[in-house]
Amino acid sequence: MNSLVVSFSLLLSLLFAVSGTKSQCAKHCTASKPMAAGESQCNAADEVILRNSDCAFMKKTETAFEFVVGMNGQTEDKTTPGANANGAFLCCKATQETATLFIVGVANKRLMLAKDVVNYKFHHNTSIDDFVREKQLLESVSAQGQKAGIGDNYGKEFFQDQMDANKMIQKGYVKLWTANKSLLPQNVPDLVKDTRPKVTAATEEMISALKVFQQFRKNKNCWASVEKELLKSKSFLSLAEPNGNDAMRKAAVRLCAEMEAKIVAQIDETAKKLLA
Repeated sequence: MNSLVVSFSLLLSLLFAVSGTKSQCAKHCTASKPMAAGESQCNAADEVILRNSDCAFMKKTETAFEFVVGMNGQTEDKTTPGANANGAFLCCKATQETATLFIVGVANKRLMLAKDVVNYKFHHNTSIDDFVREKQLLESVSAQGQKAGIGDNYGKEFFQDQMDANKMIQKGYVKLWTANKSLLPQNVPDLVKDTRPKVTAATEEMISALKVFQQFRKNKNCWASVEKELLKSKSFLSLAEPNGNDAMRKAAVRLCAEMEAKIVAQIDETAKKLLA
């Protein structure tokens, strides 16, 4: 799939009206055009599909309001254009800001599912670490990334970081619940039927987002741009999770090509301690 589709709350579309050339997307695109009803992807590989509500999401994120998707660890189903789209979708040549907003936002959505994963494992006395399954998943998602046009070394390291970041939050919850079992949720979503399909959907969105983002990863201000989004603590709810701040930094540490070795080492060392 040569496009990026990110499903953010439809409620946000009610907050900011989007119409014609005055679209809220204008500042996030170097060029954009309405997607015709019935089309399922943009023509150019560097274009991203934006919904009206996605544009509203970006506007709301810029003002540092809370990001409503994932309040209870849930994500929405992926929404794709269809015959009834009626011009609600745009094909947009993404700016660096747009690409950064989406990749950091999708990383956050995926991390928000860590609580549901570890909730099931804690109730069923199952280990967080499953190295055989993790290796299989990494090989699978890396292959999907390569097929989408993401460089092998870049994609594989990035996806490994997502898995590690997810486990950092899971281990934070285990420590929290072990110390105080009254905080343990009693509602336990089924791992196989409920949670893993959501993780898979978030991973697919991440592949598309990463494909769009990689054209900006060599920019000198890449990490500064990523950090700007990471520091918006009210915008990304995963930061409120146990080890959330460190997990988000781990998830983003290899997004950019030219990173200071000292910063990478610090983030990786913190992750290593939390994963021990």
